[in-house]
Amino acid sequence: MAADTGEMINLIAPVLRIRLGKDERYPVVRFVEATDRSAVALSISESMDETAVIEAAAKALGSGSDVEAVSVEGVGAFEIDPMDETSTGRVAGRVLIVTGAAQGFGLGIAQDLAKEGASVVLADINVTEAENQAEALRKEYGSNRALAVSMNVTDLDSIQFAISETVKTFGGFDGFVSNAGVVKAESVKTQPEKDFDFIGKKALLELKKQQTNKKLVLLTLEESEPGKPLLLHDEPIYLNGKIIGETTSGNYSFNYNKNMSIGYINATDTVSELQNKNFEIEVAKKKYKAKIETQPLHDPKNISIKN
Repeated sequence: MAADTGEMINLIAPVLRIRLGKDERYPVVRFVEATDRSAVALSISESMDETAVIEAAAKALGSGSDVEAVSVEGVGAFEIDPMDETSTGRVAGRVLIVTGAAQGFGLGIAQDLAKEGASVVLADINVTEAENQAEALRKEYGSNRALAVSMNVTDLDSIQFAISETVKTFGGFDGFVSNAGVVKAESVKTQPEKDFDFIGKKALLELKKQQTNKKLVLLTLEESEPGKPLLLHDEPIYLNGKIIGETTSGNYSFNYNKNMSIGYINATDTVSELQNKNFEIEVAKKKYKAKIETQPLHDPKNISIKN
């Protein structure tokens, strides 16, 4: 299908859906290349804007509410399935897109919306599972009540394609539930600028420009006896006799037979470079030798995970 034809569908279908709706309920306006139904002819040109399309649709449809289909030369046809007057619920007659709807919270949201009368679009990168769930909803509520579309919420083209598929199937949509998350597992100090595009972007970019040497570290004491010393929190951390931070929590671990503390330090070196430095933690005015742990104390070689 030509790109301009797709644009025409996205323009015409919502106009027909709204025009034929009543009392905030709307029919299904489904695009097909050809139809066997009795069709009203609608004359549309590519040069027409939305206002002109609305005017042309109003003229062609008149006050008729029993329209079966609308044909548009050079574009195709739009089959009209009448509003389901029997559906009830808070969102009856609405079309709602839910991202990340193949499973988890997104699926739960879609199922609840369908129960409340909506036609739901399950948008997910895992389109196979989304289709399985959409089919289950269609079996329970009806053929026009669920659609699965492939959507990668990090890709604008994918989002636009999914929305176009929704418009071709239902004639438009009334709400968009942005449930899918995008995980960027990296510090804002090192993440490329292209990965930021959301509310708070400006503040994060300013933060990225700032230089900070604050690090969260795990320290263990050379002296490892329960309660000696009694580690709690807010104990000063020393490096070469100078305070560079303080603990946030600490105690004796019976799993690892070590006195352990977690704390923040200010240091320009990397954690691995700090590994062999002379650290001390002060407890009750006495300093105890400590070292930074750079590997997990439990299964550092990931043997249990690999097995």
